Amino acid sequence: MRQWKKDNVTTIDVGSHTEFFYIIEDVLIDKYSKMWYNYNCNVLNSLNINKERRYDMMLVIAGTIGVGKSSLAKLLGEHFGTDVFYESVEDNPILPLFYTATEEEIQTNRYPFLLQLWFLNTRFKSIKEALTQDNNVLDRSIYEDWYFAKVNKDLGRISELEFKMYEDLLNNMMEEINGMPKKSPDLLIYLRGNFDNIMERVQKRGREYELDESLIEYYRTLWEGYDEWVYKHYNASSVLTFNIDNLDYVNNIKDREIVIKTIESKLKQIRK
Repeated sequence: MRQWKKDNVTTIDVGSHTEFFYIIEDVLIDKYSKMWYNYNCNVLNSLNINKERRYDMMLVIAGTIGVGKSSLAKLLGEHFGTDVFYESVEDNPILPLFYTATEEEIQTNRYPFLLQLWFLNTRFKSIKEALTQDNNVLDRSIYEDWYFAKVNKDLGRISELEFKMYEDLLNNMMEEINGMPKKSPDLLIYLRGNFDNIMERVQKRGREYELDESLIEYYRTLWEGYDEWVYKHYNASSVLTFNIDNLDYVNNIKDREIVIKTIESKLKQIRK
């Protein structure tokens, strides 16, 4: 940050953000002016810090339903001063139907297959955009989408034919991604934790369609297989794992600093 005076004007320059503060010589600035000046300096310093923190990076956050991905994505986006691509949930017309449908309705209307196609399309769009930019954080990604499709196939909610169609479409999308200048994430951040703790988070989040007790076994099946997917199937980047049972990066500043410093250290290690 540069600072200089000319014609009784103090200019604080932080690159693309420039503010001018007029100082009248030999006149005591009243306390409100001082407060305004200090406020602007703090804002500009914050902007400058975020500018310096920007990496040439793409982070993807993985983990089962309710583990805290969106909260961490928001935190990292603010810290690194970068865009965040959130999972398409609020604008998803199929998701409530998927959670509330009876088994008969699922078999008739094929909601699990339609839901996977919806997520695959939106995640493909997000990662294509992310890979053309310098810095991004993705709240779940196209790499993780396959695991959900596989679980629903194993549960009989997606047929073998539907799963083959899904995989063919996914493979075509991945071929296009592999042809881009930046081909993959720099780091996958995997959030894991005790099943009961994660279910408590789902309850606190309060999305009504997620709270039916009949969904517990579905959540458990997803949770039980996540480690295998992350450690045995995912190979697009390095993986950094956090146990959310021991961390509260939303409400605890020290925990937040631990998470951020660990991620920054991992990114520096990757670049060596």
